[in-house]
Amino acid sequence: MELLERLVELQKQRERAVLITVVEARGSTPRKPGARMLIFPDGRTEGTVGGGKVEHVLRDAATRVLKTENAELVHHNLTTELAMCCGGQMTFFVEPLMTPPTLMVFGCGHVGGALVRIAADLGFTLIGIDDLEENTAPARLPQLARVVSSYEPADLGDLPFGEDTYIVIATREHAIDQRLLEFCLTKPCRYLGVIGSARKAHMQRERLAAKNVPAEQIARITCPMGADIGGETPAEIAVSICAQLIQVRRGGGHRTP
Repeated sequence: MELLERLVELQKQRERAVLITVVEARGSTPRKPGARMLIFPDGRTEGTVGGGKVEHVLRDAATRVLKTENAELVHHNLTTELAMCCGGQMTFFVEPLMTPPTLMVFGCGHVGGALVRIAADLGFTLIGIDDLEENTAPARLPQLARVVSSYEPADLGDLPFGEDTYIVIATREHAIDQRLLEFCLTKPCRYLGVIGSARKAHMQRERLAAKNVPAEQIARITCPMGADIGGETPAEIAVSICAQLIQVRRGGGHRTP
């Protein structure tokens, strides 16, 4: 019951973690089936499945699982593989505890609206930000879990930026895109994309460099964004962006210019 309460608490806090459970133990082992521990992205742990080297190697499995969001079954011979004196064998179920990632769409016009509709089936919590209220009206985009009707930084501070947040900037004006980009670069996220051409991307980077934005921050930006599928219509462009979001989410890398 305490574990279940803890898992509910993590969900409410939108905190990611990996739950490791001993599912099989043979011979002399430090813990038996049913023992559990949590490993967090920053290396913190709660509980134990045996301590020592076995938990050290399980951290590697936890890192993989957090990246791919796919559970793994991990088996170790404590003596021959890990040089532990116990002499037994243990099998662990390593599962990710993930909250739905958040996709913030700044600009819900033609492309942004199409993106919201398609991404709704991909497991994202969708937030639409647009200063034109008709673009985010429930009748048009019922998929949105939250709407912010402003592009002003003062109205955006409580948005759930974080390591599981994906950001797409696709407003009606380059100047608004630039302002929002500069704001979002100060926030943590997993993906930061801006709609536009290679020329627009070059100009964006020049403006940022002129403002002494560090190169490593500028490198976070994906522009142009989307998989190269030759899309032309808003729906096709939205599909290409979703393909790239899936690639990043599943650990396939992040395209940089």
